[in-house]
Amino acid sequence: MDDVPESVTSFFTEPADFAAALENEGGGSLIITGHGRFRARLTRVALVHLRLLAGEESLSRIAFVTVPDHMILIVLQSGSHPAPFWGGIVMQAGEIITVGPGSRAYMRTDGACRWTTILVPVRDLARYGREMVA
Repeated sequence: MDDVPESVTSFFTEPADFAAALENEGGGSLIITGHGRFRARLTRVALVHLRLLAGEESLSRIAFVTVPDHMILIVLQSGSHPAPFWGGIVMQAGEIITVGPGSRAYMRTDGACRWTTILVPVRDLARYGREMVA
């Protein structure tokens, strides 16, 4: 991760451009399964020790995600849209899903969706946990 904090919001009307942006964030691939006009927004906040991503998409799709070996992916439900399926399990309100270092997972949506993820180094998450329970 970079040492310079930054925040960028990008808007997409082409699925291939959105897929490329997700791949640049360390993800895998994206397959649009819905029909209609594609629109997406991706907000990226990169801090010194973590990266936040928030996405909003207009069509259903399947995304394949690979978590870097030294990172943990934390997934949060976002907005009032139907929740995405992670590995075949639908997220319920208030739930948090974690995907471990080096793991591969898929996320499927049945229509328009919003999602939020946090990517944090394993060593930092372990340190934060120790501090919280100390």
